[in-house]
Amino acid sequence: MEEFKEDQNEEPKNVKTFKRAFDIPLDDAQLADTAHQMSEKLKRIDALEEAYNRAKEAKKATSGLLEEVMELGRFIEKGCESTMVDCYYLYDVPEEGKKTIIRADTKEEVEILDMTDAEKQGDFFVDPGGNPKEGSEQGDLTLPDKEGEGGPKSDDENDDENKEKPGK
Repeated sequence: MEEFKEDQNEEPKNVKTFKRAFDIPLDDAQLADTAHQMSEKLKRIDALEEAYNRAKEAKKATSGLLEEVMELGRFIEKGCESTMVDCYYLYDVPEEGKKTIIRADTKEEVEILDMTDAEKQGDFFVDPGGNPKEGSEQGDLTLPDKEGEGGPKSDDENDDENKEKPGK
């Protein structure tokens, strides 16, 4: 291949200039400097990932706290706190066709509702075969005494009893 010689006074004709990449070997100092730059960037990536993970944890904690603040705000707004309480129905009380909701913990009458058609049929204590439904045994339907014994059992209590009795 001939070497191109350009006359310094004349502009070459039919020439188009462009850039092309060529591999140029690095000396030891350049290799060491490049390795150092790479190491610094990897350290920076680690630091940023660590900061990101801390920020995610902080965001999660913030979200949890925000939910608690919202709940407290609802308590303040309503002037009370809502919580799940075990209750039971008294059927045909105070009159036929009505049912009364009683809080199991305080024995307080909470609400009086109309019985559903199925409840009025009186078959909600028996299965289609005429057998008592689970949780509807006479002992489970007595009113709780003041210490909370007797009366309808909560689903948790029925589950606990079923676990203890194999074959049920």
